[in-house]
Amino acid sequence: MQAIITGDMIGSTHIDPNIWLPILKKALSKWGKENRNWEVFRGDSFQINIEAEDVLKFVYILKATLKAENLDARMAIGLGPIKYIADNIAESNGEAFIYSGRLLDHLKPKKLRISSDYPENDLIFNTAFDLATLVMDDWKPVTAKIIQTVWEHPEMNQTEIAKLLDKTQSNISEGLKRAGYEELMQLENLYTLKIKALLNESTS
Repeated sequence: MQAIITGDMIGSTHIDPNIWLPILKKALSKWGKENRNWEVFRGDSFQINIEAEDVLKFVYILKATLKAENLDARMAIGLGPIKYIADNIAESNGEAFIYSGRLLDHLKPKKLRISSDYPENDLIFNTAFDLATLVMDDWKPVTAKIIQTVWEHPEMNQTEIAKLLDKTQSNISEGLKRAGYEELMQLENLYTLKIKALLNESTS
């Protein structure tokens, strides 16, 4: 089981692409090679193939990266097999692509959804995603930058993060509380445990 995330930039028609496109591409490039693992298409849409258990980590980091620049995106997560992997992601196919693409077409007004062969799990996670989105929508750029840095540098403690961002340790602690960091991490841990259990079931 793999994850395909298809998304689009929110309000991109009102923002110069020279502003948001480099930010989006730089964020995606940390997760693989352009064309092979991800692509930007149809102007302001993107698609990326990542490991199923890394989905929420990717979502959190991308949302934080974009919100730090007053940007945002919708994301539709499709979980399932990929039957054919091509050198260009646009030519690959499988259930994960189908779930993700169809979901994005019907995503509005939601910003984050998941679809798979496990509808009961989808219902549970989509309910949790609604609550998580409410939290992430409130991130201000400064808070989002703290979140982005913490998730990109899990080996660093708060003092080291503070030095990196030229802030105090208390700034980092307060920012993480405002961002709902602990609660979002609990959701990420729950999601990862559930996906690993499903992966084990599918291979047993």
